[in-house]
Amino acid sequence: MSAAGGRGPFDDEPLFVAAMAPVVDGRVTVETRDHGPVTVVEPSWCNGLHSQGGRREDICHQAEDVSLVFSVGQAEGPAEFLNSFLTQRPFSPTDTGLYVGVEMGDQHVELDPAGLDALAVALVEHASVVRDAARRLAVLREEAR
Repeated sequence: MSAAGGRGPFDDEPLFVAAMAPVVDGRVTVETRDHGPVTVVEPSWCNGLHSQGGRREDICHQAEDVSLVFSVGQAEGPAEFLNSFLTQRPFSPTDTGLYVGVEMGDQHVELDPAGLDALAVALVEHASVVRDAARRLAVLREEAR
């Protein structure tokens, strides 16, 4: 049933949860729909989560997320944003390199060292803008008293 009480377009479809491939002796075997079982070496930094049943080119090593956590003034608890993680797609038809994936709002980018450094520069510059805004806000609030 849909939230409105009627039938929704997906009500008859079963929920599919992809099985995960176990890591054994530093290797993982992922069952793919286009190449059958594919065994790859598991990098030490990978979180070990690999879904079964995709295409070989979709196999992806990914590290645990690291997030910027901001916990000042939120009644709901800390806010996490700017998630980042090491990532590699060993069978990608376009690029098998190691990158840092960064999630910014609804965007996901994969950055090389130069791109990651450029992001760090932009964050430092923006931190200065935020700090200046805080000081200006303090002055304006004082003037409003």
